[in-house]
Amino acid sequence: MADMLRQMGWDVTIGKGEVIASREDRWGAWTLAVDGSGRILVTVTRPLRPARARRVQRGERTYRTLWEEHGIFSVSTEVSTPRDLPQVLEQLPALLRQARLKQDVHQ
Repeated sequence: MADMLRQMGWDVTIGKGEVIASREDRWGAWTLAVDGSGRILVTVTRPLRPARARRVQRGERTYRTLWEEHGIFSVSTEVSTPRDLPQVLEQLPALLRQARLKQDVHQ
């Protein structure tokens, strides 16, 4: 599974009984965790608004502050074999778009 993820452009770390992978693309920063039972958790973090930076003077010291707002989207599923993983990964952008559209409707 780790080799498959690497071939698909993910940075992969293998831990005790799990594979952790990450990447960044136009959708945001992705983290994927797969345990030995085939359970998958994917989290996408993306900025909601442009970051706002300021310089603030307090006494004789200058501070730089940065305010960022991020949205976090998570999805979980299970695979019975590593061969199922590409199908799961192919569905992630559509699931993210669908969740985003539903969120926009409720605002």
